[in-house]
Amino acid sequence: MGSLIQNTIFGKSNYKINTYIGGIGDIITTPALLAAKLGISANRIKMFRISDNNIECAIIGGTYIIPSGAFHSNSKITSYNDKEGLVSTINSQAFRFTSNLTEVNFPNVTTIKEYSFQESKISADINFPNCTTVETNSFTFLKGTGVLNFPSLTNIAINSFISPNGIYTINVPLSLMTINNGKPHSELTDSRLGKTTINYIGYVPDNSYNTEIGNVANIVTSRSILANTIGIGSGGIVNFQIIGSNIRFKILDNYVLKLSLFEFKKSITYYDDSIGGFVSDISNDAFNQSTIQWAKFYGITKINGNNIIRDTSTVTSFEMPNLITFNADYFGRNCENLTTLSFPNLTAITSVSAFYADANGIKNFYFPKCRQLGPNVSQNSVFYLCKTGSIITVNAFLQTCNSGLPDGDLQYAISSRGASVNYIS
Repeated sequence: MGSLIQNTIFGKSNYKINTYIGGIGDIITTPALLAAKLGISANRIKMFRISDNNIECAIIGGTYIIPSGAFHSNSKITSYNDKEGLVSTINSQAFRFTSNLTEVNFPNVTTIKEYSFQESKISADINFPNCTTVETNSFTFLKGTGVLNFPSLTNIAINSFISPNGIYTINVPLSLMTINNGKPHSELTDSRLGKTTINYIGYVPDNSYNTEIGNVANIVTSRSILANTIGIGSGGIVNFQIIGSNIRFKILDNYVLKLSLFEFKKSITYYDDSIGGFVSDISNDAFNQSTIQWAKFYGITKINGNNIIRDTSTVTSFEMPNLITFNADYFGRNCENLTTLSFPNLTAITSVSAFYADANGIKNFYFPKCRQLGPNVSQNSVFYLCKTGSIITVNAFLQTCNSGLPDGDLQYAISSRGASVNYIS
């Protein structure tokens, strides 16, 4: 580990150095102090030596557990090499807030408990070959750059790897790719993984795909960047491919398109989720002031984001054929070439200003099953300033739902915007 001297045998001793701890030789100066830190008896520590502020020793007597909080907030420790694999468990917060801990080697650890390495700086290529369990927040907010290898991992607690402040690759067993009823473990698809790359050991990529995005290959150049862009952990993406200026990939789990993901981006031309239908919702401003021309989202049944597509002159089509509930505002505002919206399965618009416009853009609203416009029948801003002469198709229920009169939004559209309404029984 770094500059630590390894495999040293002193004199005629039968003991061999098997433990190397970097950076703490000035504060752990005796075997007794180290024993207290590790929760073992002092007579288990032999051949204790300090070299260049690093500790070397032989620990005898079998396995041991690193105690809870053993090195918590220790800014001096730089490494811990348990060369012979004597440590079986790392208890909670053992290395939490160790801002200079970069290298560790625990070949026989099976369990890493909560907050063990939170906000540490572990870097390089780190192996946990026998670790089966990582508990909550055990590797959150890591600050380094490196690779974490977990070839035996089976149990991942909530928030184990989220919110890195560095760039990491985490290698996990292939079984975790389908452990969640055929989908990946949920902790590997968490959008808070950021640019962390999740690799499934043994997976061989192929050319199959279910999602395609147009003209973004210049800005979305890798699977980890894609994951961070669209809002899913990279464990939910395989088979990333660049095809000309477009990208193709295979999504493994449902996800919500990230807030402002392509807002102001003057490159994207389309987003096609029509094969798999894995997008479940779209966040605010996702395509606001972008250059998208068309989109197909076949898995969305309820939409909640505001300004999803707005001030975008290039868009001509936005398909959500399975949409049932519309809870978004300012959809299609100032999109002058998005003239038709067809949501054949839409039953309820629950937002106040769903298609609030500026007298341009959408003219044909085809919602033949829709029985609700806005929060109540008297509200009248769903079609506020819609294009003059718009054609609105809705369920016949809305013709008399307002004490025998049409819904308030339809009354407004007819009287103030000259709209025609088709009622479908």
